[in-house]
Amino acid sequence: MKRATKPTNLAAAVVIGLTTVSCGGKVGEAVRPNDITGSAALGAATCAGSKLAKPYVVDIAPALRVELETSMKRGVVVVAYDCKNLRILPKCKVHGSYDYAGVPMKEQLVEMANQDELNVNIPFSAGKLGAELKSGNSINLALVFIGQRATTLERLDHEEVTGPSCEGATHFIADAALGAFAMGQSTAGKAGASGELFGTIGASGSSSSTRKAMTTDGSLEACKTSDPDAPKPPAQCQSPILVTLQPLDGVPKPVPPPGDGKSSATASALIDPCPTGFALSKGKCTKAPDAPKACAPNSPSCKDECAKGSSESCYNYATFAAPRAERATYYKKACDGGTPDGCAWYGRALWDSNAKSAANNELIEVVRKGCTQGGAESCSALGDFLDSRESGPSANHKAGLKSWERGCALGDWVGCSSAAAYYRAFEPSDPARVTALYERACTGSTEGSCGLLAKWLADPATPNRDPEGAARAARMECKSDPGQCEDMAVLVHEELKKDAEAFKLAKAGCDQHPKYCEQLGKFQWQGVGTAKNEPVAKQTWQKTCDAQKATNPKNTWPACYLATKGMLGK
Repeated sequence: MKRATKPTNLAAAVVIGLTTVSCGGKVGEAVRPNDITGSAALGAATCAGSKLAKPYVVDIAPALRVELETSMKRGVVVVAYDCKNLRILPKCKVHGSYDYAGVPMKEQLVEMANQDELNVNIPFSAGKLGAELKSGNSINLALVFIGQRATTLERLDHEEVTGPSCEGATHFIADAALGAFAMGQSTAGKAGASGELFGTIGASGSSSSTRKAMTTDGSLEACKTSDPDAPKPPAQCQSPILVTLQPLDGVPKPVPPPGDGKSSATASALIDPCPTGFALSKGKCTKAPDAPKACAPNSPSCKDECAKGSSESCYNYATFAAPRAERATYYKKACDGGTPDGCAWYGRALWDSNAKSAANNELIEVVRKGCTQGGAESCSALGDFLDSRESGPSANHKAGLKSWERGCALGDWVGCSSAAAYYRAFEPSDPARVTALYERACTGSTEGSCGLLAKWLADPATPNRDPEGAARAARMECKSDPGQCEDMAVLVHEELKKDAEAFKLAKAGCDQHPKYCEQLGKFQWQGVGTAKNEPVAKQTWQKTCDAQKATNPKNTWPACYLATKGMLGK
């Protein structure tokens, strides 16, 4: 299973960023990934429509905040974003939805001490807030994170968001960190603790000579009641704080080296979402020349930046450059440094399917840590390990299901697909749950989950069988993987009796590559969805034969036989 390139993990940003207050009470700097460029720092053209973005949304207008929260409940949110303004396009409808997963509550106090920090961290009101920095003041954010909403959707193309309702679209919201926040102004270096800032605002906007309340959303006390295993956040602790804006048409997808032989899975790259002139360092976009920085995938600097303390660089070095014998070591460094999905790939690199207990049980605890911290891939990996029948005493199938579902909620389609397969095999009394999980997997998958959904919805034994839904899923599978078009065409022909649709699918695969034309020739020979034409069918098979022979001339390919003999007896 290959995974798409992704931004630096949102949960990692939260986990890394929660060590910013010194023992003496001095507030540390903002610790989080972002790609925010205020107008005073960079021009809008730097990021418009093409850059990954992770802005704080603590400073957006109240009406826009309400619109954001309600829109995320209805489905995947498409936006227009130019680094200075955020506009939600609520009538621009795309496939997909958000699910929620909690994390242990984390508090963070962030001090914005200069205009550059405001421009990069709080773009929507950086100019207005700049005036508050006069006379040695700073802008402070008290943040409480308790979970996130995420979609499995990894890529959305412009062609999928056409129409007047989508005019101006540049990004979609992939996930949002939830909780509560308070923003205020104080004398630089005297912000106090996060709870004090919440208390200041709670006291009817009262202020002191060193602290002035500005705005808040959510309740610190409500956040303290949050449960990471709860199906939803507390009512007064579910405000979006930080969102991931994925650009339409996706981002480049560096291809990692072949797997290490222990798993067919390959890790994706972590992309530094900082604007030009800044680099991600321990969750913060910074210009500091000596700070450890997240390297670009395949960059020769990855190993050095890892040695300086960048967990993201450890992850990318392990994925793209480390010798096979060293990959686990560097994934473990990433895991320990605060990149939770490094834990997943550490476990996958060392997991021994023949081991019965001790060694694998130690790996399970490492991967469990990543899952607890909000690593979606760590949760899916944990589910695999707990469910493994080869792991002896560590096998726990119900616990495996719980981990898969958590991975799914955090945005990993692999967890969705695994959980759907479990329900289908062991809890057939809940077909609606199977459908929901397959649909969420299909939203994010390019590895066959839409095909699984199509087969499930087309199966006559499926309760509430949905032929139209099956046909849609078959089209999505064919679009994402031309190699599956032929199988989907057969499914639509045999199970759904939609011959015109089946012919279109077969032709779509053939149009992508001649090696996927064999089924199209069969439909042409039989007259399925098109006029029967045996000479044209033989020409189609010959095209496939030639393509297959070019790959392996010694193989006796069925298409070559068909091009000569046709479908005998048909």
